[in-house]
Amino acid sequence: MPPLSAVALGAVTASFGGILRDILAGDRAMVLWSRDFYVTAAAAGAGATALLTTLGFSAPLVMLGGLAAGFGLRAGSILLGWSFPNLPGSDASR
Repeated sequence: MPPLSAVALGAVTASFGGILRDILAGDRAMVLWSRDFYVTAAAAGAGATALLTTLGFSAPLVMLGGLAAGFGLRAGSILLGWSFPNLPGSDASR
């Protein structure tokens, strides 16, 4: 699979998994309203995986690199308060 397709597919499937989790739990889909790095973290993990695979790294290193990129960005978003800025005129309370 081409790397760009792999990144897109990885980000979409990870994000949809989170949406499905939230719906089944009876919550609002966080990916649709949160300013935290959610889809960006999924794309970073998928991008790191595609890059490391393209560069010829072994499967365990590819897995660890993708995991570190995705989990690291998402954990930083949660624990350190990393988020996207509010757009002018948007209501952050929604």
